Amino acid sequence: MAAGTRRKRESKEWLALLLIGAGCAVAATVGPNLFGFVERTENYVADRMQGTLGRSEPLDERIVVVTITEDTLAAFPYRSPVNRDFLADLVEALEAREVAGIAIDILFDQRTLSGVDERLRSVLTGASVPIVVATGDSKAGLTDAQLAFQRDYLDGILTGYAELSQAGDGKVRDLPLRFVVDGTEVDGLALALARSLGFEPSEEPRRLAYRQGPGPDAAAFAAYDAAWVVRRNDDGSWVLPADWFAGRAVFIGADQPQSDRHGTPFGADFQSHTREMPGVLIHAHAFAQMIDGRRLPLASTFLRAVVCTLAVLFGMILVHWRINIAGRLALVVIGGPTLVTGVAILVFYYGGLLLPVVAPSAGLLLGSFLKEAYERGRQWKQRQTIRRAFTAFVPPEIVQELEEDPDRLAVHGEKREMTFIFTDVAGFTTLSESTRPRFLVPLLNSYLDGMSQIVLKHGGTIDKFVGDAVVAFFGAPKPMENHQQRALACALEMDEFAERFREEQRQKGITFGHTRIGLHAGEATVGNFGGEKRFDYTAIGDVVNTAARLEGMNKYFGTRILVSSAVADCASGYVFRPVGDVVAMGKETGITVCEPLSGERAGDPSVERYARAFALLIDNDVTAAKAAFTELHHIYGQDGLIAFHHRRLQKGEGGARVVMEGK
Repeated sequence: MAAGTRRKRESKEWLALLLIGAGCAVAATVGPNLFGFVERTENYVADRMQGTLGRSEPLDERIVVVTITEDTLAAFPYRSPVNRDFLADLVEALEAREVAGIAIDILFDQRTLSGVDERLRSVLTGASVPIVVATGDSKAGLTDAQLAFQRDYLDGILTGYAELSQAGDGKVRDLPLRFVVDGTEVDGLALALARSLGFEPSEEPRRLAYRQGPGPDAAAFAAYDAAWVVRRNDDGSWVLPADWFAGRAVFIGADQPQSDRHGTPFGADFQSHTREMPGVLIHAHAFAQMIDGRRLPLASTFLRAVVCTLAVLFGMILVHWRINIAGRLALVVIGGPTLVTGVAILVFYYGGLLLPVVAPSAGLLLGSFLKEAYERGRQWKQRQTIRRAFTAFVPPEIVQELEEDPDRLAVHGEKREMTFIFTDVAGFTTLSESTRPRFLVPLLNSYLDGMSQIVLKHGGTIDKFVGDAVVAFFGAPKPMENHQQRALACALEMDEFAERFREEQRQKGITFGHTRIGLHAGEATVGNFGGEKRFDYTAIGDVVNTAARLEGMNKYFGTRILVSSAVADCASGYVFRPVGDVVAMGKETGITVCEPLSGERAGDPSVERYARAFALLIDNDVTAAKAAFTELHHIYGQDGLIAFHHRRLQKGEGGARVVMEGK
């Protein structure tokens, strides 16, 4: 039953830990979807990993970016809108170089010079290569008049939506595929160009997978200032050779400090790592991803759940280590997230997979803290149980030790070498029947209180009170090497107290009987035999029954204390009188029983004379033993043990073996 109770309790504890772990894993997995700050922090960490640990890739020679910079605009009489005569020259120059297609990331939302607008439109509509022109809407700040001009000007020209979706932190992370404009779904700029060139990219929403350049400060694509693209040498040849552009997709757009710049995971422009990237370059990255069919190597939902679960489990294991609280705190708060981050870095660097870092780290911390809280709560409950169960029955210092180390208390049951004490007051039943309760209860409580204090003083544990009887043991819950010695010392002091108490009551006119005490030592099973609802820390076994029988034998032998040889042989410095090899009723073998003596009785001459007489019994010299005990009985007529052996010998019984007729 104890094993079943233990398994039931352990099953509950495991179930509680399983629920804590599962709850933390679920919270860590869905946390980024529920808490924006978690998602933002996760994105920040992923950005840093991509920006600093991403592997270099060769320059993508399929794409060229042509930029309109501050130097480009300096050559025009006005900055905005971009000179459309120049744009017409630029498109013609690229067409002449036989590019594969052109995407123009410039909005045409207002009229400029007469004739110039018409020339650019004529070039765009009459081009021999696919050309996609950017469009915007009211979200881009266009007025109704600008929208109307844009619609009319670009009529018959392939267009693509130019706006880029930014996350809450201002960074572009989603692939610009399809957008809803005025209730109609339209292609993004990069998707429109890809389709015009015969590609059919997947329209499944996904993250934008930016290409790495060939070096830390190198761009992923070749980029040239637009002014140099239209420039010719004196002999009429292009300054920038035609084969630099031939067969490539070209993106035209602004690269200016205050115009169309966006945050990205890379945070890189064409030459150096800065906080923002030109929109035209982002469209180029999107186009490269679409035609390659690439995906950002993000962990799937299932893999995120697995990572978070492992992190939670690891955190719960970390906090289980038996080190001081400061060490565990440092291990969990610093070591845990550091390890999670390190694993994520290694996986990304060598495998190219972006694992979550913040959510698993949060799960690790949450799991470890809840596990610690659960364990502390369980230990507090255990300490309270120990305190309730033992405070009144175990010395305070032992209770404190058990509270500090509950594992020393095997409430599930264990084998222990222990010594047991049983006491009983002679004639108490008669006293209780003849005494009013209001007098009897204080009397009994005073007696039991004195007996209890003696047990606790000697380090024993009070098992129970049964009426006037006291049951105590030594050797549990705290192991005790000298439990026999301490139990015997306790029994002798209990006898002294009981005799004083009896005499005090006699002087008050109350007949309070002698206290009979029995001690036996041996192996017993000790533990909680009351179940989980009622804590009863006690012991069972034949050794317990034998101790109880020894207490009862005092009446038979005329003694007050009887101990077995299992106690006497291990208690040094005490004087004993042998009683005999006693066979209890129902037993086939006997145990050697002694009477311990203390004080004046230990030094009385009768002890030596008794020993010589008992030696005759052992030798089975009945005649000599009878004469010796007759003489002893004549001198010490009030000695119960001497009287017992005298009666035996008078009946013709000899030897040291005594077979009990009762008990």
